[in-house]
Amino acid sequence: MQIILPLLLLLLVLPNCANAQAPFAKGTDVSWVTQMERAGRVFYDEAGTQQNLFQLLHEHDLHTFRLRVWIHPAGG
Repeated sequence: MQIILPLLLLLLVLPNCANAQAPFAKGTDVSWVTQMERAGRVFYDEAGTQQNLFQLLHEHDLHTFRLRVWIHPAGG
């Protein structure tokens, strides 16, 4: 009986889990943005208009970012 009850509960919950939409995260690594901008890189939208990279990412629903931090990077 101790095993049957958890199995019954699992069978009741699994069909509902299969139909549920899992959240989807869209993201990117932005660690090199300042270095790219210092090197003269610019970013454009679909219309060819220069735009801030973070504004572009926001408009494309990117909401997850990775930012690596270097304490003493080689070359400053």
